[in-house]
Amino acid sequence: MNIRDTEKPIIATWGIGPAARRRVKLHISQSINSGYEHIMDYAILTDAPEEFEEIAKETGKIKLITDIHEVRKNYEWSIEKEPISKYKDYENYAKDWLELFKQNKQFSYGLHRYQLPDLAKNGYKKILFIDADMKINYQKIGVDFSEEYFWNEFDIPVNQLKGCIAEKLGIFNSTEFKWSSCIGSSISAHSLQGVSIFLYLLEQKFKKNRFFIPVNFSLTEGPFRYYNFESTDKVNEYFEFWEEAQKIALSNPQLKETLGFGGYMNCDYSTVAAANIYSQLTIENFNNIIYDIELHYEDRYFLPRLNTASCGFPIKPANSMDEFFEINKESYEKALEHNVWPNVDPQVNYKLNN
Repeated sequence: MNIRDTEKPIIATWGIGPAARRRVKLHISQSINSGYEHIMDYAILTDAPEEFEEIAKETGKIKLITDIHEVRKNYEWSIEKEPISKYKDYENYAKDWLELFKQNKQFSYGLHRYQLPDLAKNGYKKILFIDADMKINYQKIGVDFSEEYFWNEFDIPVNQLKGCIAEKLGIFNSTEFKWSSCIGSSISAHSLQGVSIFLYLLEQKFKKNRFFIPVNFSLTEGPFRYYNFESTDKVNEYFEFWEEAQKIALSNPQLKETLGFGGYMNCDYSTVAAANIYSQLTIENFNNIIYDIELHYEDRYFLPRLNTASCGFPIKPANSMDEFFEINKESYEKALEHNVWPNVDPQVNYKLNN
């Protein structure tokens, strides 16, 4: 008997903003239409819970919908430092973010931590944090790998994080500094210093006798992080450590730089690393045969930077979705030819063979 038959992980994904909400629906649709019977259930963090009521009712696969506005009510600092647009349509959402960018405000990738208390409250300990543009390859089960292999990847020791592109950053062999391919050479040294500061301040608040100055640490990319916590209390504790580290980082311009910067958002590399260390989690790499990434470039049409498709075709920002497709017509058509521009409406046959 494997983890599929005992305690399957729950997928914790998030849809904040119209594009992300569309991607969540698409992700669920693809999983259901994969033909595999035993797909994992979902928990969703969103700014528009009402948009998921229909798909939750029709599929039976969404077990938890968390309203980020509700769970953040008691975290005034986050509301100020981690803004969320109040608009729910594409055009106004884009215009609002362009104004926020002018005020030097960015989207905060670490916001998805606000799912954790609700997950703990509902008894979940095996939690797969996944971005909606990551596709789980259920359709490859029995073709490229066995069902047993698939579920064995999720059968990990307690208090372990298994994530995509796991790597080590820091000092090795006394003199060699290894920088992270995820966050780049210039920020890596600052992140190592930042993690030490976060650990010291976490110890000052929580007094767990876990402080030390790390010379290196492990980290993973954010889009696919699988946690196996020993208890729901451990889930809550992890949230508290991450929350405090995030608050410290975003309250200081220099510490904010240690998070890593994704062009239009603040990442969460150093704060998650600090939470991992202070929670005494071990880190492993997740085999990427289990998942694929499907970037939806039109979702980010308003970003004030040059975006580039994975195949190298230039993507130019625009003031509207129509303008975006007009000025990127050639790149769009070439990307479609190379199957690197997924754009599928979430029209689904929801029937499950359970």
